[in-house]
Amino acid sequence: MPRCSIIGCRSGTEGRNKATDEKISFFSFPKTDICKEWLKHCKNQNINTKTGRVCSLHFLPSAYKEQSWAQQQLPDSFRRLPRLKEDAVPPEHLALEISDKNRKVQDERNTNIGLAHSETQDSRSPEESQQENLNEQSQKLILLLQQVEELRKTNKQLREVNEGLMQKVITTDKKLEEKDKIIEEKDKLLGKDKKFGVQERRISKAESKEMKYQRILQSVFTPGQLKILFNKNKKNNMVF
Repeated sequence: MPRCSIIGCRSGTEGRNKATDEKISFFSFPKTDICKEWLKHCKNQNINTKTGRVCSLHFLPSAYKEQSWAQQQLPDSFRRLPRLKEDAVPPEHLALEISDKNRKVQDERNTNIGLAHSETQDSRSPEESQQENLNEQSQKLILLLQQVEELRKTNKQLREVNEGLMQKVITTDKKLEEKDKIIEEKDKLLGKDKKFGVQERRISKAESKEMKYQRILQSVFTPGQLKILFNKNKKNNMVF
C-alpha cells in the first residue's frame, strides 16, 4: 500500500479516514511547477517525486474537481477516484499530527458509532428497508443507464466509420467504371486503326503492282509511247 510523503502522516497504514470513514486516496506529484509547492508543504527533503504520493487527508474539498450528479448518486464502490484540480496544493495546516492517544479515542468513537448504526439497522421498519432497497436499485439503474449511453456513443462512432468506408467504396467503384469506359474507347480506336492499316496495306499493294507494270512496259516502249498508252487507258476508263 502506498504511503503519504508528508512527515507525520500514517495514512498508508490505515487505508481509511477514521474521522469520516472515507477511503483515503493517494495522488502523484504533479509534473508542472506546482510540484515545488507540494515539496514545500511536505517538509520532506528526501522525496522522490516520481514515486512519492500525498494522501487525500491533506487537501481541502475545494481542491477537487466536481463530480457529475450521476456520479454522486452512485455508491462509493462504483464512483471514480477523486481528481485534483491542476492548481491544487496541500495546505500546511492540514499536515497530519495525530497522537496515539487521539487515535485510540477516535477508534472508540468509531466503534460506538458502528454499534449504534448496527442497532439502527436492526430496528429499521419494513418501509425503511424497502426504501433502502429502492435506493440501491436506483443506483444500479443509474450505472446501467451510463453504460447504455456509452454503448450508444460507441455505436454512433462505429456507424460514422462505416458510412465513411461505404462512401470510399462508392467513390472507388465510380473511378473503376470511368476507367473501364476509357479502356473501351481506346479499344474502339485501336479497332479503327487496324481497319485503316488494312486499307493502307491494300492501297500500297495496288500501287506496287502498278509500279511493277510500269517498269515492265518501260523496258518495251519508249516514254512517248507509254504516255500515249496511258492517255488512252484514262479515256477508256472515263468512258466506262
